[in-house]
Amino acid sequence: MIKKIVKKLTPKGIKTKAKAIILSEPKDNKMSRKQKVLYFLKNYHRYRVFMQKNESVRLLKMYKAMRLKIDNPDDFIYFIDDKKIFYTKNNYSNGTICYSMIVDNSLEDLKNASTNIQMRDEYTSLINIIDLILKRNEGSSSIYLKYLENIKTKRAESLEEAFQRILFLNSIVWQTRHTLMGLGRVDYYLNRFVNGKSADEIQPIVEKFLLTLHRDYKFKSASLFGDTGQIILCGGLNPDGSYFCNQLSYSIINAIKKLQIPDPKILLRVSNNMPDDLLETALRCIQTGVGCPLLSNDEIIIPIMEKFGYERSDCFNYVVAACWEPYPADVSAEQDNIHCLNFLKIFTEVLQDSRILSAKTIDDIMNIYYEYLEKELCSLISKIQKFEFGDELICSCFNKACVQSQKLLKEGAKYRNLGVTGMGIPNVVDSIIALEEIVFKQKIKTIEEFLSIIKNNFKNNLDLKHHIEEDLYKFGNDNKKIIDLTNDIITKTQVLVGKCNKNNIWSFIPWIYF
Repeated sequence: MIKKIVKKLTPKGIKTKAKAIILSEPKDNKMSRKQKVLYFLKNYHRYRVFMQKNESVRLLKMYKAMRLKIDNPDDFIYFIDDKKIFYTKNNYSNGTICYSMIVDNSLEDLKNASTNIQMRDEYTSLINIIDLILKRNEGSSSIYLKYLENIKTKRAESLEEAFQRILFLNSIVWQTRHTLMGLGRVDYYLNRFVNGKSADEIQPIVEKFLLTLHRDYKFKSASLFGDTGQIILCGGLNPDGSYFCNQLSYSIINAIKKLQIPDPKILLRVSNNMPDDLLETALRCIQTGVGCPLLSNDEIIIPIMEKFGYERSDCFNYVVAACWEPYPADVSAEQDNIHCLNFLKIFTEVLQDSRILSAKTIDDIMNIYYEYLEKELCSLISKIQKFEFGDELICSCFNKACVQSQKLLKEGAKYRNLGVTGMGIPNVVDSIIALEEIVFKQKIKTIEEFLSIIKNNFKNNLDLKHHIEEDLYKFGNDNKKIIDLTNDIITKTQVLVGKCNKNNIWSFIPWIYF
């Protein structure tokens, strides 16, 4: 019903699909269809701005419809309106754009260097949004208005100004509904602003910046409040083996320790070459229970990335996605979580296969399991073949590889690998161990009896359930059998991906996490 109304109300000559328009209804699952239609009609003036074919036009119209009045002249300028957003097809998410581009360049410079008409239009749209904010706040005493105006024609000249630029672009990213987007190596690309600065000078600016990023965290969150993907990385190895950090690295961690906010999340790249006091600062922050910084071992991650095929220089400049999958910063369009591989679902299907009743060893069951796994992977790869990147103008404009090639993200990014969420391996491993022990080793039950007990959820067999839960070793134990079995499943998965991927549709499963 809503889609039909949208099509009728769409201005003539504009081609659009109702599903491309966000209908920001109240979060009330009990609303009837009639109530939803009435809500849309009542608020149509808000959403009509999204029925424009050109994304740059839509972006500017969206901001014209927003309230852009500064409430506190002492705060950073940061506008997000959760009722005025739009999606593009296959929104790029779970990644990081290159914030250093807006810090070290003006929008006019970026626009003039571009030969791609769409990208030029997007830079122009951002300039027009700045002009719109300035016009709406004429006469304001906010110093941040001057910082905002400088984005048009100058590079940033101070740490506070650099933070304002990051926040401006970050708000655009969220407003166009690119979710779970990180902020990259903030201490690294802002290094020129902290040389010679003391902790006392930097700390209050960092705290205000982080608190501003934390605004609207409910709107930004995915499954859980605070799960926004706004990841800031600190520290890291340089290609010459030295370790990079600066006063900003310490200040960011200390700010999180003081503020005790669950978002943004901090990740510290660690190494044997890092200063002891930086690691101690991180551990004292973790000790408070705030949940970060997370620690990523460069001496493990970087060689593996290089072995996988990333260029060496890109490996040393890695960042991470929202579930900590590493990928090169500034030049990537890696997409994780586009589909799910459920190892446990496959195992439950195996338990219904009559062939397991004649199994003599656990290896017989594992062979059947791998047959089902191969079938699932081939089906998954056929789905991934259909994945397409959207135009993603804002992300293309702030990706160094796209700017260099003057192509949009779907073609211009240097790396465009796809990732799948893997789940259920711990459950599969525990189930296999239980089957092997109860049926084939201890021979407490036959396989028919054990499957019947499982089907009845251990009714009248609580002693057996207790034996499995308490006496058998489990996933997570430091046990060679568990480790070998887990690695066997993962290795076999990689082999089967290559077997199913005959047409090179899908290059790899990069990150299987649990």
